[in-house]
Amino acid sequence: DGLVPQMGATLCRDPYSISNELRAMKMLQRIAQHTLRQYKTTLEEDERMLESGLTWRQRWFGNSKHLDRIHHALAVRRGEKQIIHHFYNMASISLRFLSMQNVDFEQYKVMLMATLEDERPILNIL
Repeated sequence: DGLVPQMGATLCRDPYSISNELRAMKMLQRIAQHTLRQYKTTLEEDERMLESGLTWRQRWFGNSKHLDRIHHALAVRRGEKQIIHHFYNMASISLRFLSMQNVDFEQYKVMLMATLEDERPILNIL
């Protein structure tokens, strides 16, 4: 609703130079790496814990009446990590694209816009 979100959306969706975009994507990668290091577990570990059901929760917390809350908190944490991984991987793809010779900046803008609008997270880079 305010000016700052509008400016942020404009800057994110309409990059204006290759050098600026390279700096922005490198910074996004550094921030994502730093943020992921703040967690005590990895995304993969959280996914394994969620897949194993009650067994890990019972081992860690016994038969606590709060097992459902713990499960939901873990699911939220996994979602946070998926978002961070998405933006790290988006930055990696952008850096690869922008590092090519004879970069088509208009094509890059289209690719970036599609990535920002797609609801599916980029969790793996091929």
